[in-house]
Amino acid sequence: MSAALSVRPHRAAQSVHVRIAGRDAAIATFAPDGRGAVDVSCYVAGGHQPVGVRDEIMAAVFAAPEVRACQRLRVTIPLGDVALLRAIQDHCPELQARAAGSTCLIDATMH
Repeated sequence: MSAALSVRPHRAAQSVHVRIAGRDAAIATFAPDGRGAVDVSCYVAGGHQPVGVRDEIMAAVFAAPEVRACQRLRVTIPLGDVALLRAIQDHCPELQARAAGSTCLIDATMH
């Protein structure tokens, strides 16, 4: 597994990828909103993924300078992805999560 940071010109968003055997196992995109918060969206490929993929993608997100400098995060993850929620909670112990259709919306405060 390896995480890579790539800058994409789509609305000043950046993305991180966890690649396994040349394929994206997980992708997260993030963009500062200009008011001290960062919007994050996470996707994990279907099927069995090795242990640690979700931890690795979130570690890559939280390592980004834009995320480290923010005050708040708004994260969208697939509903029911408890491992991804726990990976976020490792970095932001104080968060609020709620279901919204097939996604889970998380509001977190950075410390």
